[in-house]
Amino acid sequence: MSTERDVDSSAVDMPRRPRQVHLSDLLIYAVLVLAGIAFLLPFYWMVVSSFRPTAQFYQLPIPLFPNPPSLENFETLFARSSFGRGMLNSAFLAVVAVILQVWFCALAGYTFAKLRFRGRDALFIGILTTMMIPLGVGLIPNFIIMARIGWVDTYQALIVPGIANAFGIFWMRQYCLSVPDELLDAARVDGAGEFGIFSRIVLPVIRPALASLAIFVFLSSWNDFL
Repeated sequence: MSTERDVDSSAVDMPRRPRQVHLSDLLIYAVLVLAGIAFLLPFYWMVVSSFRPTAQFYQLPIPLFPNPPSLENFETLFARSSFGRGMLNSAFLAVVAVILQVWFCALAGYTFAKLRFRGRDALFIGILTTMMIPLGVGLIPNFIIMARIGWVDTYQALIVPGIANAFGIFWMRQYCLSVPDELLDAARVDGAGEFGIFSRIVLPVIRPALASLAIFVFLSSWNDFL
């Protein structure tokens, strides 16, 4: 025992050798730093250009810093457009789209993954085929439908048609397939209904998929200028 302790103590007391930095490590770090600068440069240029007077955009060489800084662009933005109202509309539509699409896509994904009914696979394939249709193809028919029901220039015209989408349903179905059937059968034996199983058991299990889909939906809705 004493010998083992002496060995352990001597091993602890031995100074650790400094890690040698190889040339390959330096090259990797240099490439990463250059890549980071390349990715940050557009954001830097966007911020700096917002404080640059209009006349400086035509100077050669273009100055790296605004001299002097100006709020002219911001004054023009708020004076000529309803910027605040536009931000409010975008934020409202994005949040509502996240809530509704995540909920209904999760419901549909659970249905296609765990419930058995006639025509389930054919209906799911039909939903997937809609992913091959370009968005612009359905723009005019969608507008005609919204006009006939009196929803032109309303929030519901932008919210209701996108409550559920094929990608979200496919995404949630694939994740719901990983939920063990034995867990659901145990809940049914205890007397839980399908909606209770979905809300109390399935939703907590698929939280990572819900969070990922929420990010996708928010970005898609926020950038949906069309």
